[in-house]
Amino acid sequence: MVGPYPSSDHQLYSQLHFVLISHFLKDYLGLHTVPSDRYMLEQLVIKLGKEAFDLLSDNEKHIMKFFIWAGCSCHKDLNTVHGGYTAVTNGGR
Repeated sequence: MVGPYPSSDHQLYSQLHFVLISHFLKDYLGLHTVPSDRYMLEQLVIKLGKEAFDLLSDNEKHIMKFFIWAGCSCHKDLNTVHGGYTAVTNGGR
């Protein structure tokens, strides 16, 4: 037995659960058809992100907009470390 269902019924219940959630998300996102899983997840993240952003104060929104516009620079720092490591391990070549 897997979970609360007999193993023979588990796949059927899993598929039914997926269909119900897909249709709920389709309606929640205002879509006309059930799209691919990836597209639906992307749209859900966008919608939830917008809803969360709308709850921020004006000052918090300003800070987030600046952070997104300017970037966090993490990838630049990582590129610098990677480049330095590569130079050191290759004997400066």
